[in-house]
Amino acid sequence: MGCNENMHTWEVLWHDIYVEFRRSAFKHGITVEAIEHAVEHWLLWRDNINGSPNTLILGPDPAANILEIVAELDADEMYVFHAMPARPQFLTLLEQWKENT
Repeated sequence: MGCNENMHTWEVLWHDIYVEFRRSAFKHGITVEAIEHAVEHWLLWRDNINGSPNTLILGPDPAANILEIVAELDADEMYVFHAMPARPQFLTLLEQWKENT
């Protein structure tokens, strides 16, 4: 993992996808490892949330706490700019999705 202080990003290569972590992704104390775990073990993946180019990912951290991750995706790049413990509205969304599948 590298850190580019000028761009305020952290960069990793994960499953052949270039992942860039914006400084804002760590605002709530979530680690790179927890974000990677949540994405790898995702429970809900929604592209183009609210008409934006953003993707919402809900998944567990290594301790099984559900995280909400928001990122922009390209064909081979992911830009993670938000990560925090999942808020109630997203947990409700996850439960609704489970009920309908």
